[in-house]
Amino acid sequence: MARFLPRLRPLLSLALPLGIACTGAVPLMAKGDTVLEPVTGLSFDMQVDHYTLFGVACRKKYGLAKVYAVGVYIGPQGIEACSPALSQSPSQLNESDLLTKILTEGQFPKVLRLIFFRKVDSRSIADALKQALTPRLDNPQLLMLFESKLLAHITTIEPGHSLQFSWDPATDRMTIQHNTATPTDIPDAAALTTALFDVYLGPQSVTPELRSSVIDGMMRSV
Repeated sequence: MARFLPRLRPLLSLALPLGIACTGAVPLMAKGDTVLEPVTGLSFDMQVDHYTLFGVACRKKYGLAKVYAVGVYIGPQGIEACSPALSQSPSQLNESDLLTKILTEGQFPKVLRLIFFRKVDSRSIADALKQALTPRLDNPQLLMLFESKLLAHITTIEPGHSLQFSWDPATDRMTIQHNTATPTDIPDAAALTTALFDVYLGPQSVTPELRSSVIDGMMRSV
């Protein structure tokens, strides 16, 4: 871990913003040990376990109604995996998709954290994620398992609640946790994880601002 600290210090410094204008990302200011997503005003912890926050954005419905904020966390293995791409400029990274492809497909622990701005029932979030995942995941059984796990794990998501998806290649299990509830998990989840990260970071991202924010955050880790 020690050899990664020089790369992490720019993100952990409370005086520095996470996000700069050259990538099109809205500058995000650290406040204490958290970062505010600027559209929703929702806060994300800078650190979750051994993961570091590298970007946040707002998910809107029909481009207008704020639904939730989403944050991307990765650990030291992910930083190392991304380092070859970080020799490019932010504009090159936005155009080439190289960095986001590594983040999407890379075999290292990673976390997506959703914090909700408005009340959402389990069926609505399950349907929305299933719709986004269907063209990205050629495994109907795995998709059905993901949907059933979501519906069984959550009932209603209240404003301020979190929904977190974590994946560790050592076990190939996706852990799903709604707020402080006991987590549930899905085995053999590598393909599902790649598809889910592609929803947010891929070329057809549902939150294009998140791509810019993550690229910016990664550039600051160099």
